[in-house]
Amino acid sequence: MYLVYCPFPNANEAKKAGKALVEEQLSCCINVLKSYSSIYKWKGKLTEESEYVLIAKTSDTSVDALEKKLKSIHPYEVPEIARIKVDQMNKEYEAWSKSLC
Repeated sequence: MYLVYCPFPNANEAKKAGKALVEEQLSCCINVLKSYSSIYKWKGKLTEESEYVLIAKTSDTSVDALEKKLKSIHPYEVPEIARIKVDQMNKEYEAWSKSLC
């Protein structure tokens, strides 16, 4: 299993992407975390923006397709898509999630 971390500019964009991932069975479940501040340099300028994080839960077999889908629908020119490998998960949740993605 993987958790895929991906910031979005607003909640609507994050939810829209999450629904697409679940509908296409690329993720069994997504979470959208409330707004937080991001500070970074973009094209030479210091930038501070509010963002919403989408966290998608997916299987080893779906993670590549999930990343490809996120890249194709994400509004950012260079989206952050970070994969976090889950070493252990409770067996019931793991079985449920594998039945969906």
